[in-house]
Amino acid sequence: PYGMADQIIAMEATEALRYIEYLKIDGSVIMNTRLMHPVIETSTIVNKRRENLPYITLEQITGQLSKVTKNIKTIDANSIAAESGNPRTENIVLLGAASRTHGFPLSRDQLIEAVKKIVPERTIDANIKAFSLGEEA
Repeated sequence: PYGMADQIIAMEATEALRYIEYLKIDGSVIMNTRLMHPVIETSTIVNKRRENLPYITLEQITGQLSKVTKNIKTIDANSIAAESGNPRTENIVLLGAASRTHGFPLSRDQLIEAVKKIVPERTIDANIKAFSLGEEA
């Protein structure tokens, strides 16, 4: 329901903004710094149907989110995932960061065990490293 989520974890910054109405007042937002501009925004700018229409920025997104909560953490999960040895671990980086927020309901051990069960065996080490790097972010 609207206004009831304790936390939003967003793989892409505009997704956090798109679903902010679900976050409770003073909930937390963990979001990747990656911005993917919607096709309509891009095509409008490229086709110059509306001149001087800038792309939305990370700062604008954060500004809008801050009207609902001050608990916003932005993370360059792309770079951190690459550092883990597997660039496809962005989601695990964000999970690691989210796990460090006040009131997160699962322990580190529970999360690591879950990660070990769901990822391919050959990627376990990279995913655990990504989780740890996310905790530090």
